[in-house]
Amino acid sequence: MSSFKDRVDSALKSYTFIGNEVYREYAVSSVGQEVAFVVTTTWWYALRTFFDESHTNGNICHFHRTDHLTLDGTKDQINKYKEQLSQQPPFFQCDGHNSTREVVCPHCAHHVTMPKECSNNPDVFLKPGDHVSVSRGLYHHDCIYAGNRTVYHISSGEGDSKTAKSTTCVKFQPWEKFTLNKDGKIKVIVYRIRRRTPTQILNAAKEYADSSYGAGVYHFTKKNCQHFAGNCCTGFDWSHEGATQFAEPIQFHP
Repeated sequence: MSSFKDRVDSALKSYTFIGNEVYREYAVSSVGQEVAFVVTTTWWYALRTFFDESHTNGNICHFHRTDHLTLDGTKDQINKYKEQLSQQPPFFQCDGHNSTREVVCPHCAHHVTMPKECSNNPDVFLKPGDHVSVSRGLYHHDCIYAGNRTVYHISSGEGDSKTAKSTTCVKFQPWEKFTLNKDGKIKVIVYRIRRRTPTQILNAAKEYADSSYGAGVYHFTKKNCQHFAGNCCTGFDWSHEGATQFAEPIQFHP
């Protein structure tokens, strides 16, 4: 697999007109994500920020761009971004789409569709800690992939509706319990700015499974499998379909 530097170089070559590169700096966030700041100039200075994203097949594009009148002003902005990314959890605040400590915006996450073979061979295509979504027709069901054909997800209970709701909670189960052995389209939710390491994500999922997270409070739209998986990855109940952060997120402190 190509290096992050090579992928940044490739992305820059794909742009039609960006001027001359005059400055580049690399950094690593507090959760180990590589970042590149690239400055080009024409009549002004343009700062493009690249994040090393997973499941991109080697193709990346810049996450954000700002324009500046001077090179010094551009470097000042880079230092601000580096300070934000050094925090726990890291964040990246910019005009229009903010990835702050409190909010995950739609711009900060996207879907990557997996090959059909992923259903039968998840370990070939998925990584432990991935937020995975499978289509079930009218809705999507989400999980945290744990490796070795296992997942953490919200699984329904048995019995009448009242009993089932009280026992619907996060469980550690085989991959087949997540896919139901069907060929629904599988996607990975990629968080362009990572807030947690894979180990932290798995620790959060395990803690929720051990505490039967969701039992008695499951709600199809307000407290569901997407909010659980989003919470494991970000620390906040977040739905990629609703692109909304719901109130009173459950905090996990690894």
